[in-house]
This record gives sequence, C-alpha cells and structure tokens, in this order.
Amino acid sequence: MEINELETLLRNNDKNVIQQTLSIMCQTCLSVEKSLEIVMNDSFMDIMLNQLQNDEFLAEASNLLFTFFINTHANITDEVYSEYRISLERKIIEHIDDFNPILSSESDCDLEGMSFMLFSNLSSSPTFIESVSPSLLQTIYQTLTEYNPQVIDFKTRDDRTRYAPSIVCNFCSNENVRNEMIENDKLIQSIMLQCDSRSEERQQGVLGIIRNLCFDTRISLRLLRDFSLSTSLLRFFGRN
Repeated sequence: MEINELETLLRNNDKNVIQQTLSIMCQTCLSVEKSLEIVMNDSFMDIMLNQLQNDEFLAEASNLLFTFFINTHANITDEVYSEYRISLERKIIEHIDDFNPILSSESDCDLEGMSFMLFSNLSSSPTFIESVSPSLLQTIYQTLTEYNPQVIDFKTRDDRTRYAPSIVCNFCSNENVRNEMIENDKLIQSIMLQCDSRSEERQQGVLGIIRNLCFDTRISLRLLRDFSLSTSLLRFFGRN
C-alpha cells in the first residue's frame, strides 16, 4: 500500500479504520525500505504522532503505533541509516510532551511499558536526552524509586521496571543529568538498594547508572561518603 493511501486512511475519523491502518504499517515496517519512506515523510509522521493527543484513541491502536516506532528504530540502527534515524528521533522529540500522560497513567500498563521500551531505544541519543522535560524525567525516576525487591524482581513482566534502569543509565552520560541526580537522595538510595536485585537485567542497568555517575570524581566521592557505594558493590559481588 502506498504512503498516500495510508495517510488518507489515518485521517479517517473511524477509530477502527485507524487501528487497521496501523496494523498494516506494523507489517510494512518489516521492510526497511518502506519504513524509511514513512520516516522521511514529515506530514505522515505528524499525523501518526498527533494521535497521541486523541483521548478516544484505542489502546490497541496506541500499542500498534508504538510497535511501529520501536521496530522501525531498531531496524535503522546501522550507520548507513543514520540520516533516517535522526529524522525519526527528531519527529518524536517534537511530540515529546504528548508522552507525559501515557508515562504517568495507570490505566494501561502495556502502553506505558511500550513507552519505556521506546525511550530505552531513544535514550542513546544525546539530542533526545537534552529534549526530555524535567517532569518527564521525574516520571522515569519515580519508576526507579518505586522499586520493592519483595514485589518487583521480574517475576512479572513489567516493562516500566525493566527499561527504566537502562534509560537512566543512558541519561547519566549527560553532565547536567548527573548533577541533578546526585542531589536526589531518595533516587540514589533506591539505586544503591537495587545493586543486589535478583534480576540480572536490573542489576546491569543499575550498575551502568553507578558507572556513569562515577565518571565525575566529585560525584563518585559523594557516593562513597554519603551513600555507602562500597557496601552496595560488596553486596553485589557477594551475590555473584
């Protein structure tokens, strides 16, 4: 199906038509060539992303929309496609504030989880990190501070808690983010607690956060002095 045909269908007021169109697009993104064609079409990308502002947008359709973005971004990580990846990231950044209600919503855990999955992919981009608003960043931090080893240790598939550590790990590559994080005692204490998580995936993310924070000598000294970094790491090595 051609781009102009897909665009006409997405402009339809019938939610079921939109959902079916997004389903078709999820199939087309298996083709890198078709994905690239969509990514480089600004008006088409705007139509898709504007759907996030629609309160009546079906949850299933939203999941399809995120599936398209996640798969497309994953398919164009090769340096050959850098121009297309930058274009995709740019469009998502333009609509970044539309993700706030989704990330802070408790009504659809799957959709919220897919947002975190998408952000995990995008957070390797310095431009994306710089574009994230303080409120959105706090929502991501909140997911880390909510961690309870008695309840959340990946016995359930909660994509928020799976991807939050890797997102924050990538964000820590930014000096401003590091400086803000070290002043958030609750967040740092929660990160230290998670060094001995029974989840290898979470451990890797948390240790990545600590590693990136320690690139700044001033911060690493504070971690040792005020947050018992050495004790946390000893707990980690004790479990492994």
